[in-house]
Amino acid sequence: MEATRLHDISLHVVECEQIWLHQTNEIWATDDCLMKLLPKFRRRIWARSLLVIAIVACFVCYSEAWLAAPTNYLARATIAQRLPEKAIAWIRWSELVAGPTGDSEFLLARANRKLGRWDAVRDHLLRARELGVPETTLQREDWLARAQSGQMFEVERRRNQMLLDPQGDSEEICEAYAQGYLLNRQFQDAIRLLESWSADYPDNPQPHYLMGMTYAESSNLPLAIQSLQRAVELDPDYFEAQLALANAWLDSKNANAALAEFQKCRELGTGPEVDVGIARSHLALGAFEEAQRELEAGIARFPQNFKLQLEMARFLMNDDPRSALTHVEIATSIAPRNSEARYVLGQILLRLGRRGEGQTHLEFAQLVNAERARMQELMDSALTDPDNVELRFQIGVIQLKYGTEMEGIQWLQSVLNYDQGHKAANAALATYYESRASESATFAELASRHRNAATRESD
Repeated sequence: MEATRLHDISLHVVECEQIWLHQTNEIWATDDCLMKLLPKFRRRIWARSLLVIAIVACFVCYSEAWLAAPTNYLARATIAQRLPEKAIAWIRWSELVAGPTGDSEFLLARANRKLGRWDAVRDHLLRARELGVPETTLQREDWLARAQSGQMFEVERRRNQMLLDPQGDSEEICEAYAQGYLLNRQFQDAIRLLESWSADYPDNPQPHYLMGMTYAESSNLPLAIQSLQRAVELDPDYFEAQLALANAWLDSKNANAALAEFQKCRELGTGPEVDVGIARSHLALGAFEEAQRELEAGIARFPQNFKLQLEMARFLMNDDPRSALTHVEIATSIAPRNSEARYVLGQILLRLGRRGEGQTHLEFAQLVNAERARMQELMDSALTDPDNVELRFQIGVIQLKYGTEMEGIQWLQSVLNYDQGHKAANAALATYYESRASESATFAELASRHRNAATRESD
């Protein structure tokens, strides 16, 4: 790799030499007196000397890894500030200066872990190993990736081991495991860990944000709001916490408080979630013209956003069903299994006199809603009986078929956290990952792992 890079540098320098010589000859050609004072061969020696100096300088710049230390330091700082994309940009600068190093590859693995890009995490950890990063360091980062992605049954026993010897990563460990508990719907475990984290690091908004998300997932909106407010107090620029707080107020039927928080979100950044939130707040307050303006502006910026298109279809379905149909068809093309979108589509088709088509969509929505109602009953039971594996399995199957795929996967993975050899859960996960194995090496690996577990004979 180093030889290739130096070869590229040399080619660039030779090209620069030719341009410089051409320009020099033009200058010298304009002055016969100077041409006599410095013969042609001496000009060549001068040019070659400059070329050698340039190559040596480039070699030093491109081969000294210490030159990458400042940018790698900035990458670490931006990762700590919850800015993994910016960290990756800093690391790219580091590699431009010194080429790939063990430190830069490790930091790329960590930044991609923050973004949930599991294939990239694995690839960068492998490169970091090739570049000399200690195996124990790589193993710990792999454990964090597995915990964060919800594969708790594989690494939960490693949590206390790492916290007893955090090696400067106490907060990374707490965050990764808290996110894993949340994905697995182990709310009590998540809250216990987050409370301990916030006690040790009282100025960090992240544990309060994750507590807010955990309470919101477990339908405890008062505590969710309290935790999210604390996160925003600690970091007024924390966009995700501000947005979660606004949505929690909206779910609590406090449209005025929600609107105020969504407006603060808009001051921090733009996004379809902010546009939808502001529109819904206006609708709840009876400000229909303001809501329509928000939806129109949002769709102009994000034409393929499901929530914006569905909200506009709902808004228009009574007064302008033909225009509403255009919006809901976009929404259903994005999420064809979403029961809300299918229900709205069915209602709009009925208004347009297309009764047969409309009824088909309404029946589908009715079936999904019935299954989701049953699932909610199961989830309520799971909150009071969190160790009940069969409840978790049934919820996962319903979510995977009628809800969101991600939540279905999370619930099925939570089954394996209690019973790693659960054949039905492993089979359901294997079938899902097999259907997507061509998309990702990680999916193919998970498909094989779960299929082997599903077909393994009991000990």
